[in-house]
Amino acid sequence: MSRTLNGSLNVQTSHTAEDWWLLLIECMQQHGFLYSAPSHKKGESWFFSTYFPANDSVQDCEADRYWGSFSSLLRKAIELERITKKGEASSIIAAFWAEDDEGFYLEPQLSLDRSGQFLLHLNVDGAHFMAIPLEQLQRRVRRILACFQALWEMSQPSYGDMYWNSGYLHVSCAIFSVAPHLSDSTRETYSGKILNYVKRTGKHGATFFVADPFPVAHAEGDYWRFIPLGNKNE
Repeated sequence: MSRTLNGSLNVQTSHTAEDWWLLLIECMQQHGFLYSAPSHKKGESWFFSTYFPANDSVQDCEADRYWGSFSSLLRKAIELERITKKGEASSIIAAFWAEDDEGFYLEPQLSLDRSGQFLLHLNVDGAHFMAIPLEQLQRRVRRILACFQALWEMSQPSYGDMYWNSGYLHVSCAIFSVAPHLSDSTRETYSGKILNYVKRTGKHGATFFVADPFPVAHAEGDYWRFIPLGNKNE
């Protein structure tokens, strides 16, 4: 089972679910990711919706997977926001595909938590980092970071991080709006490697920190590759 690279942003901007998804598709397109799956009808991809009622019962969770247009995603997002009351939660995650990198896709996600606050996420399956040449791996990592940076900048004020997640594991490898801190247990997770964070500046002078070299999980076990990023953004 491969690990997943997750980005999570806590946002304070007041937008509707429809507003957020229109911003998300614009951001994805600016970085070369389209809501259009290969080998399917142009302009269609998959999205997955979940709804959690207030009673916290997993059995009562509603989850559905769809193939359809972006307009159908918008309709579902508007419906979920309408029916999700305080104390409940809901989420939509969708696949956006790279125009120039076959089989590579990112999964932006918009969640409405039980307090009524929206959360933005960017998810990348670890399989996208396996069995590819180093140069292609570097390009993908840089592109993911650039895309997440753009999400962070468009949602200001916000803060969050990117981390590898596999059940119990939560290890930050990029941190936005707050200074990094690594515990000894985190270093052990990276097989004794102490991460070197590089400070970067985004729009309006906001700062964030990225591990360079950047850790990439291996397909099996607790082995990590460390990918030098340099200053190039793609």
